[in-house]
Amino acid sequence: MPQDVVSNCHVRFTADYFGEVARILQAKLPMSTAYHPETDGLSANSNKTVVRYMRGFATHHQANWEDYLPLTEYAYNSSVHRSAKQMPFELDLGYEPPLPLDLIADLQRPQANESAKTLQGREFVPRSQRILGVARDELRDAQNTQTAEANKSRRPIDPAITASAKVYVYTHNFPITYANVNPAQLKLVHHQIGP
Repeated sequence: MPQDVVSNCHVRFTADYFGEVARILQAKLPMSTAYHPETDGLSANSNKTVVRYMRGFATHHQANWEDYLPLTEYAYNSSVHRSAKQMPFELDLGYEPPLPLDLIADLQRPQANESAKTLQGREFVPRSQRILGVARDELRDAQNTQTAEANKSRRPIDPAITASAKVYVYTHNFPITYANVNPAQLKLVHHQIGP
């Protein structure tokens, strides 16, 4: 079970029912905020990748996209990820996924006997531990690099800004109706409101 379920502030995720399910499962429910990709950038990037794969598989009518979900899952899980430097398939199961041609070749090979299968079973745990150790190190290095890169352009928070401070708010991402104006006149609305 996941320890954290990051979601947006949709009513389905803020409802008492979902909160009670999370409490029973002992999962935290951190909520993301709009226009703040740091909250859950990992899943947003994964979703972009999956959509890119789906565009390659589905037709322009987009009526058959669900038929290609297994292919999309296989393509995603059998590609080397930049941060871990390994395939999710390999991290999960301990070996590289078979390609379709490998499966055809296996049908023509004699089947392994029981002692060979037992040996493969004994090798699974140390191989999996080694793979996960390498992935953990690679992810730590990638995270340190990304943190250093993100912090280059950040500046410390002004200590004068407190919870009671008066500030101006940029209105670019507000809904059109916030100012009660005709959308044609939106260019004339102030870009900032406050303090």
